[in-house]
Amino acid sequence: MIASIQWLSRLERETQPDFRIAAIDIRSTSYLNTWMDNFGYPELASIVPGSTSGQHEQLRAAARKCPRFLFRVWSSASGGNKRLNTVDAIIPRAFLNGKGPTDISELFPGKLANLVSAHWSGEHVATVFSSWSQSLHYVLIWANSIASGSGRYSNVHISIIDTKRLPDSNPVFWTPALARISPGLPYCPWEFLAFGTISGPAHKAVKYDELMELGISKLIDLTPLHLREPGLATSETVSIQEAITLVKRISEQFGQDFAVPAAVYLLSCHDCHDTVDEQTAVNLFAEADIPQAWHDDPTIMIDDVFIGGFEDVQTAIALLRKLVENARGDGESVGMKRESDTPPTADLELVEGQNAARKPRRMLKVMKDLDIDMVGW
Repeated sequence: MIASIQWLSRLERETQPDFRIAAIDIRSTSYLNTWMDNFGYPELASIVPGSTSGQHEQLRAAARKCPRFLFRVWSSASGGNKRLNTVDAIIPRAFLNGKGPTDISELFPGKLANLVSAHWSGEHVATVFSSWSQSLHYVLIWANSIASGSGRYSNVHISIIDTKRLPDSNPVFWTPALARISPGLPYCPWEFLAFGTISGPAHKAVKYDELMELGISKLIDLTPLHLREPGLATSETVSIQEAITLVKRISEQFGQDFAVPAAVYLLSCHDCHDTVDEQTAVNLFAEADIPQAWHDDPTIMIDDVFIGGFEDVQTAIALLRKLVENARGDGESVGMKRESDTPPTADLELVEGQNAARKPRRMLKVMKDLDIDMVGW
């Protein structure tokens, strides 16, 4: 059974009539098990519900399958304190003023489940987490929603992190993995929780208004899912050359370390990759410096990664892999391992060959059926 549980304060209801902060609360253990089987993530099954012995190690092992790049939308109002989210750092409320646990192992046994539940409550609790998503397209849709609301959600930013460059003190967990530790915990397949303060070279934040001024709405459909008309494209039609120019201008805002992944994920958003073909996309990066760390990253090279059924994420990872292969002269794709049983669509395949990357449904059905936004961000 899937239920949409909304935690809305009266203030939020009165001041944000056009923007609902809600969460999917999937509390059925049987549904979680079925979902894990359908998407082929046996690593989650190894996390024993209710267990305390070895649970920390089990979660840490699952955390290694976090995608390399995650995204977050935030404003000065996020978390109820403008000091929590800045271009320099993302600080969960529990860590404000230098407080908070020094290591997540301090939360075992017993405390972690309560903290995860509190984070999801949407209240301004002393959470130890910040929320992130593997889907840039989804984050941009949500950013557009809050930026279009009242001034309460001003100063909207998009952050990107390289999870593999974070220190060990900042583990990142997929919420379906966290849901395994205690029956009844909510989860969302599009949400990851990062522990501790995020700062330094592994993080970059860009102001959303600047992306809009550069024309991101021409490149990508930013209409909320529940407001879209089936079969109707609401983003502007642009030429291939204009799309390439927009991608270059927008991705440059993310700085030298993140320009390439930002461009890859922009090209992988549905509307953009319908415009720019594979070879054109690959050619954009002919002179790009591809980090050696990507060559050895299993979340890129063999898809040992939690994707959660997102087409744009799967496309982005396939393109990242292609860039690595071109950089080292392989010319050979290892294909997609995790979601190979998902029926392909005819939209686009970035990797050719017998094990070519296949596209799952564009968005998970629960995201289409319900009016979904995020809490605790």
